[in-house]
Amino acid sequence: MSLDLAINYVDADVEFLNPHWTDHALLTLVFKPDLPTLSGPGLWRANPTYVTHRNFRNKLAQMLTKLYDQEIHLSCSSPQILWDMVKLRVKQFIRGYGRKHVDWRKQQLAALQRKRQRLLQSSLPTSFLTTHLPRVEQQIQVLQEETTKIAILKAERTWREHGETDAGYLKKSATARQAQRSIPMLWNPRTGNHCSNREQLLDVVHDFYANLFSTEPICSNSLDRMMSHIPSDCRLDEADTDFLTLPFDLQEISAHSSRAPKSSSPGPDGLSYVFLNLIFHHKKYSDLVLNVYNDALSKNLFPSSWLETSVCLLPKKGDLTSLKNWRPITLINCDAKIYTRMLNARLVSVISPLITPHQSGFMKERFIADNGLLAQIACEQASVRQSDEVGLLCDQEKAYDRVHPTYLRAVLHRFQFPAVFVDSILGLFYGTSMRVNVNGYLTRPISLGRGLRQGDPISPLLFNLVLEPLIKSIIYSNRIQGFSPPSLSPHSSASPVFGPSSLQSLKVLAYADDLLIYLKNAEDLAEVQQLIQCYNQASNAKMNYDKTVAFSVSGRPHPHWLPALQEHGITKWHDRNDSEPLIYLGYPLATSSAQKKVFQDRLITKIKNACDIHKQRLLSVRGRATVLNVLILSTLWHALRVSWFPQRLLGTIGSICREFLMFRVFPPVSFDVLQLPLKQGGLGVLNPAIQQLALQFRWLTPLIHESNPTSLTVRWIGAHMESMSTLPLLDRRLPFIFPALRRGLLHEYRPGLCSILYRAFDSLFDRATVSKNLNVPLDQPPQLTSDFCLSLPLSATVSWSAQIKPSVQHSFDTVLVKNAFFFDPVLQCLIPLSSSQGHSSLIIGKYRILKLLRWIQSGECFGGLAN
Repeated sequence: MSLDLAINYVDADVEFLNPHWTDHALLTLVFKPDLPTLSGPGLWRANPTYVTHRNFRNKLAQMLTKLYDQEIHLSCSSPQILWDMVKLRVKQFIRGYGRKHVDWRKQQLAALQRKRQRLLQSSLPTSFLTTHLPRVEQQIQVLQEETTKIAILKAERTWREHGETDAGYLKKSATARQAQRSIPMLWNPRTGNHCSNREQLLDVVHDFYANLFSTEPICSNSLDRMMSHIPSDCRLDEADTDFLTLPFDLQEISAHSSRAPKSSSPGPDGLSYVFLNLIFHHKKYSDLVLNVYNDALSKNLFPSSWLETSVCLLPKKGDLTSLKNWRPITLINCDAKIYTRMLNARLVSVISPLITPHQSGFMKERFIADNGLLAQIACEQASVRQSDEVGLLCDQEKAYDRVHPTYLRAVLHRFQFPAVFVDSILGLFYGTSMRVNVNGYLTRPISLGRGLRQGDPISPLLFNLVLEPLIKSIIYSNRIQGFSPPSLSPHSSASPVFGPSSLQSLKVLAYADDLLIYLKNAEDLAEVQQLIQCYNQASNAKMNYDKTVAFSVSGRPHPHWLPALQEHGITKWHDRNDSEPLIYLGYPLATSSAQKKVFQDRLITKIKNACDIHKQRLLSVRGRATVLNVLILSTLWHALRVSWFPQRLLGTIGSICREFLMFRVFPPVSFDVLQLPLKQGGLGVLNPAIQQLALQFRWLTPLIHESNPTSLTVRWIGAHMESMSTLPLLDRRLPFIFPALRRGLLHEYRPGLCSILYRAFDSLFDRATVSKNLNVPLDQPPQLTSDFCLSLPLSATVSWSAQIKPSVQHSFDTVLVKNAFFFDPVLQCLIPLSSSQGHSSLIIGKYRILKLLRWIQSGECFGGLAN
């Protein structure tokens, strides 16, 4: 031991450890370091493991009963005051119980360790040791496991050996980033210097957020103009408003409390959901609980503890000495979150008709990949057209934190939300106070004059409503052309069953505060800027034009756009000449092969590095499989919904995965076996190549089974496929059944969306099954024209005899009917080309056609042409 350590040495001990963890004893050295304490006490949190103690539950129930009989039942105070009193008493009870239990556990552990040492050092008979030693060790194990659970809770991790199949645990415990929440230094705008002193840090944080959450004047004219963009028929109906204001019952309250995460961070009161459940299920408190929650909804009355929150700061990218690069997450008391969870559950069931499909976040039957796929379709269409449209990836500064209460109230009233619902929301969000946690110390209270609390269950849907007037103003503006929908291919049928004519221009896509706006020309840009300025003046929003990126949708450079963009403060430009692809919602908008390669190589490197990190963690093989499926490959699964990865690259990823799974495992197991389900002796490892196809199922199902899809994304997919076809299509589903109709849609080296979907279809579906299950049979379109019939593949129009092998039948997929026959309008039938014009008229598939004609004439192996 060095002299520096020896000076601070206090004690040493050898302790027994749970044999499930290790077969070694623990050598403990205790030192007293001369280091200053940088972090403060932070917020108190009740230990949720106490709920598993029967003694705790019984004593708490007795305390609650006594409290009700002696005080609650006799009090004339409001339900809100009584509820806060109950929580305070529960908090005091838990703290008292915790202090006693911690002291008892420490003393008990020390006594058991000493007892074990005495047993080992004594000369007792082996028979005596075999009986008593395991009993003592079992008691030590129980107490050590409890101590470990507490440490896990504090570290926000889950124990590896018992939870390695828990994806939520692995994402936390296996990640290399333990969120660094300490703030060593901040820029002080008052002095123009950096500061690191505790008092100065607290003052800087207080001033920043006091300014951020202070309202700025809004323009009433801009507010009225924004509200006018919400159509008069875009309203909640009477049934929906009644549903939103229905009184809560105890079953609904308990259900939302029980479904909440058990390890969710509590608010300033320190009480997590498990403790609230004990109060909710106490029979004497049913009426009090109902009164508190129903008064909050119908009377806008809240317990004072609901109006006090704490904020922790999480780092974002960028300079961390600037508070703009820290994300404020509000820690709300769990009983208040139960209330907003219930409101959110009701809101999510009625909000979809109010929000355009161009917003895809946080609502039923909407998905982040919808926006990614629409953006990809736009890129492919623009590339084919060689068009000049540009896209704007807009950056909003502190979007959630700047929402003005007057604007939010106006939006909710415009959508005809019930007044009591609106008053309850605004009463809970505004006029409240918060304190920011800086290195374990709390700032002075900060009044919340604006903003939506990040961390509140209902905030995402409220922000969707806040943003919707801007979305509608862009969509409904006649002065904005946006990105035109796919046009019919010159070869397509003149009257398609389903076509681009039903689509409007794509002008804007939104996911939370991520805005993607499409512009046709400089006039579009000017109009969009006016609408954004109006939205900013009405809501207190602020666009970061220095962070907004303009990009060429086709990938081609458009120098004529740059002056107009720079005039509005947009200086960042992206096209195919950039080395890296533009990333939108995690999906690459790559407009060149080099950009695709950069994204793919970077993804492989990321996967390999993650595997190398997790190799050092002592996970079982099954634990590695779970890490691989849900954590390491999660970015790949996300990208594969929209992007195509070549088999070579997926094979490389598969090799990396197998190497990770078989690290220090002998003999190695084949990757095919590892992919088998657990019941069949495998690990259920997902194969990237198969998963790439399976992830297209989301688009294929409505595309094939719905004759007139309602999904905006699926309608654009169908229109895109029709526009890209070089053959006439009466129904966009026909190429799935008849591969001969896919001409011009398949690209081996640079596959587009059409290629991806067709390849996935061929691997996932059986053609006969799909034909049988189509809602609108393919043989019963509104009217089959002769031109359409002649454009079908020859294999699709023949009733094949059972004697003809499938491989022979498929050889006619690439030959069209018009290559072998012509239609006689007088006779109303098909006549072979060779019979009237000779064999020289057969240009494509000559020998196959002649063979088919011989079969027809002989009648031996052929059943005739299909009707």
